[in-house]
Amino acid sequence: MKKISKITLENFRVFSGKNEIDFNNSDKKPADFVCIYGKNGFGKTSLFDGFEWFFTGEIHLLAKDLKSNVSKYIGDILKCKYAKDGEKAGVGIQYSDGENGYRTVIRRINSANDYGKGSTNGVCKEMIDKKQILPHSKIDSFVYATKPSDMYNEWGNFWDPDNKQREIFESVYNVYKKICNEIKDYTEQLGELENKLKQLNIEQKVGDYNKSVESYNRLLVKGIPDLPYIEYFKNNKININSNLFSKKAAEQLSTYISNQNLVNSQCEFLQDYFEDYQNFIGLQQEMSNRKKRWERIISKCQKKRELLLQAEDLENKGKKYIESRDKLLAEFDKSWFDDYQKYIRIKTKYQILNEQLENKRAEMQKVSNHIEDFKKSIENCSRKKNSVLIKCEEWKKQIKALDIQEKSLFKEDTLNSLKEKKEKVDEQRQIYEKELFYLNKASVGEYEKFIESLTSDELLLYHWIKEWDENEKKLKGVLNASRLKERDAKYRYETMQENVNSLDNLLTLAKKEIQKNDTCICPVCKSKFGDQKELLGKIDMSVQRDTLLMLKTQWDSAIEILKKAEDDYRMGCEDIKTSINTKAYTIEQLIVNCEQESIRYKKEWNEKQELIQEVKEKKERLKQAVNQDMEIDIGRLSVESVENACEKSLSIIDQMLIENENNIKEQQKKQESFLKEIKQNEILADEFRKEIEDFSSNSSNLQKREIMEQRKIFSYEEFQTIIEEYKDKIQQCESEKKEVQDMLKKYNIYYTDNIQKYRSILETKKIESADWVERYEQYKEKLFQKQNISKKTITLYLKKVDFNINTAQEKLKIWNECMSHVIVKDFVNEYNYIIEEKVELQQKRTFSENKEKIAKDIFRTVRTQLEEHIKKAFGGVTISQIYSKIEPHKRFTKLQYKVSINDNSAPELYMKVLNSKNEDIMPELFFSSAQLNTVALSVFLGGALSASNPKVNTIFIDDPIGHFDDLNVLSFIDVLRTIISETDWQIIISTHEESFYEIMKVKLNPKYYNSKFLIFKDEGNVEEDVKV
Repeated sequence: MKKISKITLENFRVFSGKNEIDFNNSDKKPADFVCIYGKNGFGKTSLFDGFEWFFTGEIHLLAKDLKSNVSKYIGDILKCKYAKDGEKAGVGIQYSDGENGYRTVIRRINSANDYGKGSTNGVCKEMIDKKQILPHSKIDSFVYATKPSDMYNEWGNFWDPDNKQREIFESVYNVYKKICNEIKDYTEQLGELENKLKQLNIEQKVGDYNKSVESYNRLLVKGIPDLPYIEYFKNNKININSNLFSKKAAEQLSTYISNQNLVNSQCEFLQDYFEDYQNFIGLQQEMSNRKKRWERIISKCQKKRELLLQAEDLENKGKKYIESRDKLLAEFDKSWFDDYQKYIRIKTKYQILNEQLENKRAEMQKVSNHIEDFKKSIENCSRKKNSVLIKCEEWKKQIKALDIQEKSLFKEDTLNSLKEKKEKVDEQRQIYEKELFYLNKASVGEYEKFIESLTSDELLLYHWIKEWDENEKKLKGVLNASRLKERDAKYRYETMQENVNSLDNLLTLAKKEIQKNDTCICPVCKSKFGDQKELLGKIDMSVQRDTLLMLKTQWDSAIEILKKAEDDYRMGCEDIKTSINTKAYTIEQLIVNCEQESIRYKKEWNEKQELIQEVKEKKERLKQAVNQDMEIDIGRLSVESVENACEKSLSIIDQMLIENENNIKEQQKKQESFLKEIKQNEILADEFRKEIEDFSSNSSNLQKREIMEQRKIFSYEEFQTIIEEYKDKIQQCESEKKEVQDMLKKYNIYYTDNIQKYRSILETKKIESADWVERYEQYKEKLFQKQNISKKTITLYLKKVDFNINTAQEKLKIWNECMSHVIVKDFVNEYNYIIEEKVELQQKRTFSENKEKIAKDIFRTVRTQLEEHIKKAFGGVTISQIYSKIEPHKRFTKLQYKVSINDNSAPELYMKVLNSKNEDIMPELFFSSAQLNTVALSVFLGGALSASNPKVNTIFIDDPIGHFDDLNVLSFIDVLRTIISETDWQIIISTHEESFYEIMKVKLNPKYYNSKFLIFKDEGNVEEDVKV
């Protein structure tokens, strides 16, 4: 099992610089019990803050009690206020198995202060259960949490640090309570709905309405439906028909009565005009027969007129065809078309010949242009040849000049010489800088620490290191000897003083105990005396007090000697510092001289390099110019390569001159051939042009070509086709004209002049129709359709209409009576709404009641589990054992836990104490603060000791006895002694009570127990107590 071996507090809270507190004993193993004594303000709480922050990333006091103040504070909270900017701050732990961990203080971005989890390295996280750390602020929270709800919250942070168990319990209870409230609300709402139903009295209102509907439905009118009844069943919703309270029935009845009144008036009209209409119909029939005969005569005359016009049109069309045909025959014959075809062939040849002439002339012009180009090329080659010769001489001069300049720059090996000089100077500068580094390192802080930081090889680097080290060691030896003498004198004095004080306290307690118990056995060493008087007589401290005075005188003398040794040591260290600074200044001057010489050598070397580079660049530019002008790559630049390039270029130019002269001769031969062909073609073209002009200049030919273009005739065959088409059209006209003449023979008896005569008769012979006739026919068609009617038929129909009107009027009257009950609709709607709401509420209540049964069982189960969890977290039996051993109360010696919910729905924790009869009381109502503190410590120790499989077996307790009385203190120490003796736990405890500290030194003496005692000498300064 891991335990804590050492803690390192680096610029953390009140601890300035790097402070290591070792919990190991002389055997290099961690002590099982560590007690740290210090006055208030010396850093005990900061030490325990370091433990808590290292393992959990937070500090209970800052995270809970001072949370609002922490968020508002600007500056460093975790880092020591005396630490310099840039200095590291954090807490490190070394475990008994050699593993280490470190948590570094880091200020978050945009944060006002540095309070936070920081960053971790090594073994830090989840190594300690929060139950294993009891800071003083948590003890106060335990003690002062007197209300059950406060105990639930404050103590809950101990048994449920992540709040998960409490969240589950409170969530289940909230659900259970919410369901209970739902059932209560639903019951109240159902009672209100029952009162509304009684006040509504819907049954009577529905009965009155249905009586009126029955009377209405007994009267039958065609097309008018019956009114529906309202069906009512108690506590059931009433289904309202969509037509129940509709005004549509009244509108239908009113419309029906209006229609029947209209029918009545129409029947009376038919009855009055029946005989007049019969006479009018007979006269109208006779006139209709005459009109039909006259219309047939007019139609025959019109047809004859159309046939006469058609015959005339065909005659004119045939004459036009004959005229056009004869005109074409007079203009053209076959011989003319032969001459025309010959003209077309000559014209085509003429056009082709002209195109060939144009092409030949264009080719001849190209040949002439080629000849001119070749002549110009010869001139260019001649000029280029002269230019090459001139440039070649100029290039050779430049190359010779650059070669001479380059040889002068490389004459002596100046570059290598300058480089070697610079490297030697730089090497010497590095040697000086290394020595200056050690001098600067020695000048910072104490010279002794500087020596400790050096390796064995580094100690031999410079003679001054060993020389000054020997001087410092001589002074330090004198100082250490003085300190040892002073510390020994002080230790002997303080040990004696503490022993005297402790002995005095113990003897006082022992006297009280002896007198109280009337015993002759020493309560401290357990020795037995003859009687109580003999025992009390042995309690004498005069010898111890004389010895204490002598030791004080020796200590004062040792202090004076130490002060002189400290002054000598300080002056010697200042002399060493002065020597270091003087030596460093000398080295710095030598480094400056080396840097100046290095810069001078580098400047000379750069100037040489620049001149060499300038010559190389000139050569490269000259080479590129030669390559560009010669159009070849000459390779390495030299006089020979330039001469070879010029010779090649001149050879190429001469070859080009020969080729151009040969090309001119070849093009001149082509030019003579083209001239001969052009002259021959021009003679033939003149002959073709003359023949074309002779044919075109004839006026008769010109007129005929115009006709051909108009009629689209381009050959004799096309001309013959058109003549045949005219012949066919003439024959077709003759045939159609014969058909029309045959049809005219059928209409010989009709004369076209009679058409107007018969039309006039039709217009004059009309029977004037009276307005009543059209109206009579409309009524008859509407009431009797197309059937034949008599006057009797009309009379019977009229009686039927009167009966329908009377019945409909009676039905409408009853409907109005029904509608006087229309307010019942509002009552029905209200009744239905209440019934729907009632059914819905009943369903919801039933569902909630089922949920309540389930939620109640879950709540009881969760509460039982929570109580078991609390009992387990607080150590159960272990707590009761510890509590009974400390014995804060003589009768109530057992602990018990109960979880409940108060009237405000707030969770509460009841911790009760029981006597031997299992009678319980609440300790906060009857116990003193000392007794309550005992309960709190019992809970903490029991919970910590019951931790399952802890990674680190260490318990931390900060200043626990603030409210203890003397007897509880002794009992508490016995509990601690039992824990370290019988278990594998390590306990680290602090106190500001000197008497409590002294008693623990006696009761847990390192001679008999694996314990260690530490003491704060000053703020942030912890040392091992050697007076044990």
